[in-house]
Amino acid sequence: MKVFKYNTIEFYDTMCEWCKGHNFPEVSLSLMPKNIFVCHSDKGEPIYSICFYYTDSRLCWIGWPVSNPSANKEDKKGGLEFLINKVNKFAKDEGFKVVFTTSNTRAVESALLNSGYGVGDTEVKHYLKEL
Repeated sequence: MKVFKYNTIEFYDTMCEWCKGHNFPEVSLSLMPKNIFVCHSDKGEPIYSICFYYTDSRLCWIGWPVSNPSANKEDKKGGLEFLINKVNKFAKDEGFKVVFTTSNTRAVESALLNSGYGVGDTEVKHYLKEL
């Protein structure tokens, strides 16, 4: 497997197709970060993506993980963990000290735990305000 960093605009349409394939809501391009990381299978097919948000601190945020719904399940096996580990290395190389994310999806939670993430708050709700 290999991971590539894309300018989000380059991959956005594909990400939206993948979201539709999973019945996930589309994230507006205006809310997307500059970069998205994409894991490709050994066959060269893109199989997972995750967004990478820079901050002005030593904390970065990853979010919106999504898989290619048309990719073969065997080709995707281990891909999410591989992607997360590559993104962790990138974040460390960029000088970040903490990678933050959220999830309530079992497969994503397993990949995060297997990649060394610890569970943060368990009783906290997220609040968003559109401006």
